[in-house]
Amino acid sequence: MKKFILIDALALIHRSFHALPPLSDKEGRPTNALYGFSSVLLKMLKDVKPDYIAAAFDLAKPTFRDKMFKDYKAHREKTPEALIRQIPMVKEILNVLNIKILEKEGFEADDIIGSVCQWLVKNFNDIECIIVTGDLDTLQLVSDKVKVYSLKKGISDTVIYGLKEVKERYNLEPKQLPDYKGLVGDPSDNIPGVKGIGQKTASKLIQEFSNLEGIYQNLNSSKINDKIRKILKDQKEEAFFSRELSTIYKDIPIEYKISDFTFGGYDENKVANTLLKFGFKSLIPRLPFAVLLNFKPKEMTSKTFSIPSKVLKNYKEIEKTIEFFIDDFVDKNSLVLATLRQAYILTVDKFVDNCKDKLLIGYNLKEIFKKEKLFSKLSCPLFDLKISAWLLNPDSKNLSFEKICQFYQIFPLIKEKLTLSEKIYAAFRLKEILKNELQKNNLYKIFNNIEMPIVLVLSSMERQGIKINKEKLIQLSNELQEELARLEEEIYEIAQVKFNINSPKQLVPILFEKLKLPTENIMKTPKGAISTDETELKKLLNVHPIIEKILNYRELSKLKNTYTDVLPNYIAADGRIHTNFDQAGTATGRFSSLEPNLQNIPIRTQWGMKIRGAFEAERGYQFLSFDFSQIELRIMAHFSKDEHLIKAFRQNKDIHTITAAKLHYIKEEEVSPAERRLAKILNFGILYGLSAFGLSQATQMTREQAKAFIKNYFAQFPKVKDYIDKAKKEALKKGYVETLFGRKRFLPALKSGGFRARLQAEREAINAPLQGTVADLMKLAMIKLNALLKDYPEGTGYLILQIHDELLFEIKEEYLKEIAPKIKNIMENIFPLDVPLKVDVKMGISWGQMEEIKIDF
Repeated sequence: MKKFILIDALALIHRSFHALPPLSDKEGRPTNALYGFSSVLLKMLKDVKPDYIAAAFDLAKPTFRDKMFKDYKAHREKTPEALIRQIPMVKEILNVLNIKILEKEGFEADDIIGSVCQWLVKNFNDIECIIVTGDLDTLQLVSDKVKVYSLKKGISDTVIYGLKEVKERYNLEPKQLPDYKGLVGDPSDNIPGVKGIGQKTASKLIQEFSNLEGIYQNLNSSKINDKIRKILKDQKEEAFFSRELSTIYKDIPIEYKISDFTFGGYDENKVANTLLKFGFKSLIPRLPFAVLLNFKPKEMTSKTFSIPSKVLKNYKEIEKTIEFFIDDFVDKNSLVLATLRQAYILTVDKFVDNCKDKLLIGYNLKEIFKKEKLFSKLSCPLFDLKISAWLLNPDSKNLSFEKICQFYQIFPLIKEKLTLSEKIYAAFRLKEILKNELQKNNLYKIFNNIEMPIVLVLSSMERQGIKINKEKLIQLSNELQEELARLEEEIYEIAQVKFNINSPKQLVPILFEKLKLPTENIMKTPKGAISTDETELKKLLNVHPIIEKILNYRELSKLKNTYTDVLPNYIAADGRIHTNFDQAGTATGRFSSLEPNLQNIPIRTQWGMKIRGAFEAERGYQFLSFDFSQIELRIMAHFSKDEHLIKAFRQNKDIHTITAAKLHYIKEEEVSPAERRLAKILNFGILYGLSAFGLSQATQMTREQAKAFIKNYFAQFPKVKDYIDKAKKEALKKGYVETLFGRKRFLPALKSGGFRARLQAEREAINAPLQGTVADLMKLAMIKLNALLKDYPEGTGYLILQIHDELLFEIKEEYLKEIAPKIKNIMENIFPLDVPLKVDVKMGISWGQMEEIKIDF
């Protein structure tokens, strides 16, 4: 079906003006509304890909509603002059994109939109109309042929409303919304409504009686109480008048042909120049058909790029050059190496030989290096453009080469895929810009000493992979299916009805209507439904036996669908799984594991251990696991300088037992398992900014009890409270927090975010330095351990997995006793802290059958 977009222009302009900070172009003209409008327009063009398009504007003249009601929109503040100045600029953008502008004296933009929608629905069966707006007044127009594309918050978060979404939001049909406004009014337009009728009552009345006529015909119904009946009776005129003001007029004659609204055919150079005129270079790549127009880098205009069809024999220029750009493989054994003047194809061995002591520039180097074992012998310095850009902006969700080029304005226009010459030019330019930015932000040391050396370590780990027994996985999948079938029958028997156990929509009526489980203290979803997520269901564990079975069912279903059914698809020809460690996957510096994720396989459940048991060491090898014990708490002790924490760790005492003893004013030997568990929740929760509400949700405490418990915790560990307060204060002042090694986490939401965003940023200010420092220590250990294994004969052992605070090795059996103490020693002494680092060691023939071993130095 073809798509026709109708833009409610002034609604978008107003939203953009108030959502964005003041901006201006080189001539000093305000441009924040223009930028926001253009940004939403280009996003919408990309998302919707329209066949037809038009933009409706309000005129600065009275409409029929103003004549009906002199106080219509009377409460609205006068439109700011800075906004008014931008309206002609918006029209200029629309004109260069050949988007037709619609205006009609006496009517609002909504009436024009309503009339066009009606015209389309009546005359064109194959066209769907999509209204783009900054408010929700047009939801009354929604039908099977009309949708509303609206902004949820700011200018970047969008939502599309169809019939289903309108019903979910209001519990009403779109055509009933004018009746709804007739009752509740609209303060933004100064539409009075019926005073004393709230949203809930209005919605119920319309659901029961369909519309205002139905309500007033049934005014004496027992379903309307006396108080509401009197309010409705006294204000009947206001109700119908408010509905009339709220109803969009749909009968303005349309004097155009459908072909007048066809989208496309604009002059791209003209559009680009217009955006550049207003200072919107960053928006140019978002144009639906953006290309690199007549562009040649100045530094390359007089130079010729050539890629030989075969390997070159003359390496004189390579010998003289100190910096190279490396591109990906062109065939199985050869890849591209380039200077600013010349690109070469080299075999990997020639490549490795010719790169000694030279700076190697590339994008996502790990992905190149993991393809060939010879790269492990590289000894040259590296500069990864992706990793450097991530260090400077660790929260970035898009670090593609083209996006980085766009961000640092390497090209005036960017197309989706760069040519080799453009990539080479961009790489050398970016390297200088990014290096300068790293140095300016005191990040070059961590980039050079930690992030670049770890690239080769990760590439070796991914290349090596981990062996897995496919037959065991298939067997486990069958066993899980049998267990799920058994649980399913037991749940159905208790509920006395069959239903989709994984569907919250079907589960809610079973639990809270049929079985009548209590809903007190159970959270609701953003849409107002009773939540059935794991946290909420756990509150009902002791109330009814069905809850435990549902939680078990969910856990086993997740294990089957995420692991036993999926992992066989990732087994390579060598019988091993080669996960991808994303070095830029988190803002704290920790690695994430993808395709598949091997970091989240449960360790404390029977089935989780069975799945881990399918990962097996090669014959003649065993797995060695080295796990930093309570490392984040130890880093907290180091940062906070809290004497009680430091003393406990130096004496190698159980920190959770000590905490419980202090909080309950008892001796350590008197601490019960339940008290230790509670102390453990608090110890780790404090690292993540645990609130009284969060503690009460995780325990059986009331919020007041939780508040007192946290207050007592800080009284016992006062310097932990000092650290938290200082971390938040410094983050607010600087705009970022730092790890022990200088890694930065930027937290702009501390100053500009809403309440929830600010609260989240405060939690990150507390935890990011701790998590980030752990990540840095882990990376330093991995670099040193990789060098240790290189000192042994090839095939002696491999570092194969990193799982949070744990490293997993596969070591030849004859070297276990010699290597294990060295690994433990390196990890426990990787960096001097105020407290000792402790590493727990386990060994086994499979990942699920590992036993703790004691190592003495």
